[in-house]
Amino acid sequence: MAQFGKAQSTASASFGKRVSAAPQSQTSRPRAQPELSTEALAFLATERAMRSNTSFPAPREAPARPSNALPDFVRAATQGSGLAPGKPVWGLRIIAAFIDFFITGVPVIFFLGFGIMGAAASRGTPDALFVGLLMLSLAMALVSVIYAVSMEASPRQATWGKAAVGIIVTDVNGGRPGLGAIILRNTIGRFGSNVIPFYIGYLMGLFRPDRRCLHDLIAGTMVCEKVRHGGYASTFK
Repeated sequence: MAQFGKAQSTASASFGKRVSAAPQSQTSRPRAQPELSTEALAFLATERAMRSNTSFPAPREAPARPSNALPDFVRAATQGSGLAPGKPVWGLRIIAAFIDFFITGVPVIFFLGFGIMGAAASRGTPDALFVGLLMLSLAMALVSVIYAVSMEASPRQATWGKAAVGIIVTDVNGGRPGLGAIILRNTIGRFGSNVIPFYIGYLMGLFRPDRRCLHDLIAGTMVCEKVRHGGYASTFK
């Protein structure tokens, strides 16, 4: 029986409710990607470019210390004078000896030699000339010993001749020698080197790896190049 004024419908109406489709599962729903501004995208592109082009320098290896370098305690012994020993020398010692002779020997000859030899010549006898030469030699030796000991025992560790060519006197370990060693070197040591014929006491240093002459062997000293702190100091080649 038809009802007057009512529309027939096959589905029941829900008043005030929106009909929606069935919800999608959580797993099948795609994750929304965050949207970045143009400035952010440009910054990221710049960072990627800088990282791909950056080359890091290889770590610098420490310089290899030579096997013949002096130990640290030996180099520390020379810190007080600001000097460190380098390789032993022989040829430079000859140049230094000539310089020292002009500093000490020439003034002695000039101020004392003419007077001594003039007095000996006035006597006119061979004995007087011999005595005059002996006195002159002793005067030169005395001045040379005082000069060498005072200079080599100082913090300079060198006479003016040695300092001019850049060499110093050290002990056998490269440290600063004591006063006793310096006195022995320039007295008994020098006398032994001078009395041996043909300068063998000096020439023997040419054939030794440590370049030590007879007076160095007697006193326990050696002569090396002068090297400022900051590098390795080696005693032998």
